[in-house]
Amino acid sequence: VTSRVGPRSKPLLAVAIPLDIPVAEPQVEESTKSSLAPEDQWIANLDYDSFAKDVTALGKDLLRETGDEDVEHLQKIVGWRNIAAVVGLASVWVTPNPITVAALSTWTYASWTMIAHHTCHGGYNRVDAGRFNSRGFGLG
Repeated sequence: VTSRVGPRSKPLLAVAIPLDIPVAEPQVEESTKSSLAPEDQWIANLDYDSFAKDVTALGKDLLRETGDEDVEHLQKIVGWRNIAAVVGLASVWVTPNPITVAALSTWTYASWTMIAHHTCHGGYNRVDAGRFNSRGFGLG
């Protein structure tokens, strides 16, 4: 399946990734077990099959629960981010200005970690979140 986003965009390929891919348990050698730090010893005894099943089940549950509440939450985060931008830009002339520093860093942090990260990973692809869709987000 291909689609175009914008007048100058290259065709994009949509790929479906199955959530029930079997995961092979890696072989852990005894020398590796003994070289692990005490707080990391649990890695040597991890049941990888059960862990993979748990993560797959969690992913399917989260997909089923995705909906309008997620869009409302995104809009709330965008609103707070925009308020931080206005406060930061409006107070940039104040000296000393820790308010500007906090507001502008919140604006940047929210833009990249709370909005762009989840959008680029497809967190809002299954809901109507407007421009927050991984297939066209950030293309200018």
